[in-house]
Amino acid sequence: MPEPSRDDLSREQLLDLASDRPELYKRSERWFCQKGPSTIGALLAGLENDEFGSVCHGRILCLLEYFAEQDTVSSIVGRLQRALRQRDFIVIGASIQTLSAFRTLEAAEELVALLSQNNLDILKQAAVAAGQTAQANVVPPLLALLSHEDPSVRFSAVKGLLHFTEPRVFQALRNHLEHETNAEVRDLIKLDLHQA
Repeated sequence: MPEPSRDDLSREQLLDLASDRPELYKRSERWFCQKGPSTIGALLAGLENDEFGSVCHGRILCLLEYFAEQDTVSSIVGRLQRALRQRDFIVIGASIQTLSAFRTLEAAEELVALLSQNNLDILKQAAVAAGQTAQANVVPPLLALLSHEDPSVRFSAVKGLLHFTEPRVFQALRNHLEHETNAEVRDLIKLDLHQA
């Protein structure tokens, strides 16, 4: 009997990654991690295959985050852009988290684009993730979110801004503190300013 090809092995692992049985999908995750970045192509192909479903796609995205390296960002971000246009919140959430692992301008721009979302869950997750990229272009839109009517959005904006140590960010947070009415947001700002 011939040995299975690399593509067959990858497909088998992707099928296991789609499983609802923890022993199968965890073993598959370990397999991809052990094989390393050489499996990015198979993971990206799996992300394009609707047969695997959104849970598998979310797990694939988490694995891509594990392989976040400068030389892989352009091939992965394009796929993440398509994933973000889906209506599946599992995939969108995993895409946002994966983008935050790529500390590049390209990834930050994708996250900034999500800061105009009407869906508060996506907006909040994108605000925190944008800050995690530590790219300067996310600061102005995060500062703008400090005036959002929803306190949980303001809280997420502050969490995103915590990744910056620029004087303009600290000054903006000090200014905002004077007008902030939500206790949790105020406490988070005070904690950050105290640690600065």
